Amino acid sequence: MTRRTSQLLSAVAALGLWANAAVAGGVAPGQTLRNSFSMSYESGGDRIAIDNADSADVLVHQRVAFTLTPTFLGGVVEVEPGNSNELLTFTLTNNGNATTEFDIDSFITTVGNASIQLQYATNDQPGTWQMITAQTDNPESTATAYAPDGIQSITLTPDQTINVAVVANIPDTEDGKREDFLLVARAVANGAFMSQGDTGNGYDVFFADTDRDNYEEGTGAYLVSAPILTASKTIGLVDSSPGQGFDCALDGSAAPDGAFIPGACIEYVITVSNHLDASKSARNLTVSDNLPAGVTFRGATGQGFSNIDTSAAPLIEGQVLELAPGGSATMNIRATVD
Repeated sequence: MTRRTSQLLSAVAALGLWANAAVAGGVAPGQTLRNSFSMSYESGGDRIAIDNADSADVLVHQRVAFTLTPTFLGGVVEVEPGNSNELLTFTLTNNGNATTEFDIDSFITTVGNASIQLQYATNDQPGTWQMITAQTDNPESTATAYAPDGIQSITLTPDQTINVAVVANIPDTEDGKREDFLLVARAVANGAFMSQGDTGNGYDVFFADTDRDNYEEGTGAYLVSAPILTASKTIGLVDSSPGQGFDCALDGSAAPDGAFIPGACIEYVITVSNHLDASKSARNLTVSDNLPAGVTFRGATGQGFSNIDTSAAPLIEGQVLELAPGGSATMNIRATVD
């Protein structure tokens, strides 16, 4: 399954999986905080007052602080094969005291056969995943594609939070496959990662993120959770020459070999199983069998099937409401060779 960028964005507004967060930004950089004091004393019977006897000035510098936080629990989002617009959503919050630009890079870290094999999508190239951003107060109209490579710019005022998400269409793949993403956020200025020190604006920059290194990361993974189905079909001979009164639909039992001659009663056995290690049940399973020309349908029974429809024979359809991990369902179809 592939989707272009516009298609990946199209369903985001309806998902509503955005979060809010805020902390105090503090005094803006470049401001001078002056603390003066006054004093008075008595002399010659008079009270002498001295206002602003002295003062101490403090220049407020820029604090660069931010968080990149996943909004999903456990670091993993379970998905099913074929699902569209699955989100790994993070919140990026500016905890600093100045409007700051941020860059976010995204990397797939899964390797080998465990990978879902998601492909990055652009407006020009089809793919199965991309990144988006959206304002927390109006995600429906602000969801925007974001390129997770190079140095980009997400501008946040103090206390502002924006939502950043990987959005993916999951291809048809096996149970247990996963795709791990690493997102890295850094403050930027003038098209480069911000450095600690003089800004040229009269005040300095100091990093106050977790490790004081202008680097925050978040991880998340898609984990495919699906049934693991196997199916088989065998044919056996019930009776090569049924006698008078023999009911091919009900009588006798099948053997794997014998004389499949005209008039013989035969039995097809269809078995569907869900592996014990599967993550999920298979629900509303339908098994359809269209008997070939040269045989005449006589009857069908089953175990584990909620219903077997023979009204359109030689097309036989069976339904299984739920096939749990480790479970199986069997359908027996009887016919005579023409």
